[in-house]
Amino acid sequence: MLVPLIAESKRAADNQGQIAQAFKSFFDKTVDMLMVIGDELQPFQKHKSLFTNQDRLRQALYDAYLEIIDFCTDAKNAFLKAKRRGV
Repeated sequence: MLVPLIAESKRAADNQGQIAQAFKSFFDKTVDMLMVIGDELQPFQKHKSLFTNQDRLRQALYDAYLEIIDFCTDAKNAFLKAKRRGV
């Protein structure tokens, strides 16, 4: 009777370990993506100051910033969902 209980506990612990590893991988990828976003935004800042009256550039900046906000919102939601699951 004790052996099945121990085996079940080991399976549960292994599952928790896999979930934690997946969460760490997701977190690492999120941090990497934010670093890439930061690097990619630097030229936008330079161009923004040089071409203040360019509607196309303004729209491109708007689109880029909206994508960043969407990405951050999705990442936040994923972290909150994981937190609710107890990961």
